[in-house]
Amino acid sequence: MNWIVTCDGHEASLEFPTHADYEIERIAHSLAQINRFNGHAARPYSVAEHSLLVCDIAKTKLGLDAHGQMAALMHDAHEAFVGDVTSPMKGLLGSPMCRIEMRHANLMSLRYGYHVAMTVNAYELKLADLMALAVERAALLPHQKPCGTPSTPWPCLDVASNPCMRGWWDDLMGAHRVEATWQTWRDRFIRRFQELQFERAELSHHRLGSAFAEEAV
Repeated sequence: MNWIVTCDGHEASLEFPTHADYEIERIAHSLAQINRFNGHAARPYSVAEHSLLVCDIAKTKLGLDAHGQMAALMHDAHEAFVGDVTSPMKGLLGSPMCRIEMRHANLMSLRYGYHVAMTVNAYELKLADLMALAVERAALLPHQKPCGTPSTPWPCLDVASNPCMRGWWDDLMGAHRVEATWQTWRDRFIRRFQELQFERAELSHHRLGSAFAEEAV
């Protein structure tokens, strides 16, 4: 058996996915219930909430346009089908896991048309993801081992050590986040997706209009 049953009863193949598998409602429903850090965070912290944080960083800190923000929002969307496997475990699983992830991620990016933005903004998207991880590490995970010694540093976060992110640490433990339900994050994810779909359409319309205007001249 190499397929899963989604929240609406659809059966999706893990090995041979199709565009029809990737309904945004299915994606949001799943991501809002998948906890990051294998559930070891100070509170339930979902992939959907993480994705919204990365999208926010991409917009407010890195200045990406709607296309880049959509790529940021959807950068982990494939996990709705393959699960959120921690980076250390991915290292143990090796290339087979990476191939499955890439198969779903690439097909999903083609379905929703952000594959170019993923490539063009690859560095910025990785940085936004690391900046979000640095905030999450500081706000949601212990800073010391049971014996009282400091936790081992995560080398991957060196590039994301940014003082301007310090205020966001407290926000992740704010009541407006802690008290939110998984349904709240599902709905916020869908709403942000819809907003970016509209903004991307406006950008495309504007660029098309500019191109016609230049040809007329």
